[in-house]
Amino acid sequence: MTREHGSLSNQVVLVTGAGSGVGGKAAEIAAQNGAQVLCIDRDEPALIRTARAIREAGGRVLFRVADITQEDEISSTINDLVAEAGGVLDSVLNVAGVMRGQRLPLEKFNLALWSEVILINLTGTFLVAKHALMNMNKDREGTIILVASRSGIFVPSGSLAYGASKGGIHGFAMSLEKQLSSSKIRVHTVCPGDIDTPLMQESLREAIENGADPIEVEKIRESLTNPSQVASVLIHLIHPAARGISGTVLAN
Repeated sequence: MTREHGSLSNQVVLVTGAGSGVGGKAAEIAAQNGAQVLCIDRDEPALIRTARAIREAGGRVLFRVADITQEDEISSTINDLVAEAGGVLDSVLNVAGVMRGQRLPLEKFNLALWSEVILINLTGTFLVAKHALMNMNKDREGTIILVASRSGIFVPSGSLAYGASKGGIHGFAMSLEKQLSSSKIRVHTVCPGDIDTPLMQESLREAIENGADPIEVEKIRESLTNPSQVASVLIHLIHPAARGISGTVLAN
């Protein structure tokens, strides 16, 4: 395997949502840079594909299927993975999330759908950050990266719940950054634009079902960013060369 300059060979990196999209690419790029990668996703076949790709390229990976919304489950999963990797976690990339309710008007947005999106995107982020941090050393250089979105922060989202959840992640990360300011652990919120992932493609199909103009949706589809580009930003932020960077990072 080719190791890039300034490798991550001494890092243990946890990636949620590692089965596909940005999470999958981030796990692969981290491994290419020498990190030992701990992968979590609730989609077992997708998670196995990511792990296989990393191993076939000569990388180091451990993986577990887990639901980030269940505290006991995500706590034990992170604890077990970190223990198996040697006992200390250096960085966490929380990429896991859902995008539901695209173009659905408020009066049709039911509580169950709202609660599902908030639970996975916002509460799940809180739980991953909490239990990852418990496996990190505050006197050692480390990074917590929480993936939000431009939607709900800088531009409106097509989904009321998605926009609310991603805005919430941004606020949570800013507060966590302040709380950890005396430690050596940096906190980032990475806020990408629209990315060509299975999640986004499904959301665009849902938008058409909910009355969006197919021509408008097709224009969005044609402008989507490659997930590898955003994943590369995430990996750069956990690199030692990025120690002077903190806070919100925009990623196209």
